[in-house]
Amino acid sequence: MLKKSLIIICAVLILALVIGCSADSIASLGKGLGKLSDATLVPRNPYYVQKATENVEAFIEESEKAFEWNASSDPTVYDGTLKFKEETSKQFYLNTIDETVNILLSARDSSASDKALRNALNAKYKGLSYGKSDARKNLYDGLVKEATIGGLLVQLENPQLNLLMLLHFMGIDVNKEQIDSVKNGVQKLHDMNLPMPVQSCDYTLIIGIFMSRLSSVVSIVKSMSHADPGDKPKIDTSVFANFQKDIASSVNDRDYQTVGDKVAVGILFGIMNEMAEVSADFEEHCKPVDYDLFFDFLMADDGAKASMDKILGYFDALSYVYNSKLDIAGLVSGAF
Repeated sequence: MLKKSLIIICAVLILALVIGCSADSIASLGKGLGKLSDATLVPRNPYYVQKATENVEAFIEESEKAFEWNASSDPTVYDGTLKFKEETSKQFYLNTIDETVNILLSARDSSASDKALRNALNAKYKGLSYGKSDARKNLYDGLVKEATIGGLLVQLENPQLNLLMLLHFMGIDVNKEQIDSVKNGVQKLHDMNLPMPVQSCDYTLIIGIFMSRLSSVVSIVKSMSHADPGDKPKIDTSVFANFQKDIASSVNDRDYQTVGDKVAVGILFGIMNEMAEVSADFEEHCKPVDYDLFFDFLMADDGAKASMDKILGYFDALSYVYNSKLDIAGLVSGAF
């Protein structure tokens, strides 16, 4: 579900910015700009790279001022979690992420040598959760150690447990077919790997936002990833899958977290937070709520357009962190 949510976030927001541009024109523009950046007439100002390097070197200490470590009551079963210190800490964290994203994009656009910046991004993470939680690529191995949903994952795999009854007592009524679907999904988690190593406490940050808007994200995925009768799918999700493979190739077999990985976690947190606000705004303005109209809302609402632009910046920064590329033209080629 996390991968699907990232796919839809990226696709929906990029679509708004390329309406009216053909795939060929976007590709041609990209090639032209690439040649221009290599020309000797273009000044390569190192200022923004230097500022970005300083920012990244201070990122862990600065961003983790928002958190306190919450040790697990049973470390043999669950890892500890990062908890926001106070009500204003979440916004402080988001502001820190935004500052880093903006300076990274400025550094990228300067075309100056970024060797020192790359070294700062690739430095081993040694912050608040270092040594207290293993970094894992396998999705199940990370989630099962997360205190919020780890126990539920284990229960979902327990053949002796009456999940229909358990969920009923939790106020959730489902049928056997739905239960089987969930169980199959949990089984698939064992075979799913993220492109970069992630700590269970990183999941905690994102889950807090994602779970509160779970039904909304599912509705968005359904409306955007399936074509209407006679139409093409709005997005080509295989392009984003290739983007993830590109990140995985950049990370290669590294099994520890870097500063860049923690920047990426913050970027994902920012993306989910922005999408949660957009979906809440949509549900407030669209009565009755019909997520088939969500894309139209994104095209018309000024606030949603601003969020699109911001999230596109997040993904630009994410691609820079891992020195990878997202094929925007290919992603939206079936939308027009």
